[in-house]
Amino acid sequence: MNDLDWAVSPDGSTIRPLTAADRAALARLPGRVSPQSAIGSFHGPLNRLTDPLLDPLLDTEPGRHEALLAADELGIAGVARLIRDEDASSTAEDAIIIAGDRQHQGIARLMLERPQFR
Repeated sequence: MNDLDWAVSPDGSTIRPLTAADRAALARLPGRVSPQSAIGSFHGPLNRLTDPLLDPLLDTEPGRHEALLAADELGIAGVARLIRDEDASSTAEDAIIIAGDRQHQGIARLMLERPQFR
């Protein structure tokens, strides 16, 4: 990773690419989100992500499947994923989940402004 991969939000959260080394911390993320957010993001209430759910989240491919995380003193506070359409690289779908105690602090906006999401 180079310096362009990293950012720090105004509140001090670190924003960087998600890697396989983040697996254990990512598994705990649902414990930080509201039940409504968990249902919307994971299609059901969860306290922890299992391996079958973690595998596709950690499957990244630079330029096509990008994933960023926001980390704070409690662990992963948010994840943003972008998957570009195979046929048209200018078309993509994104998904963001932010811990309940970190919402409305500009973390999602900062993640979407990173070069990986442009």
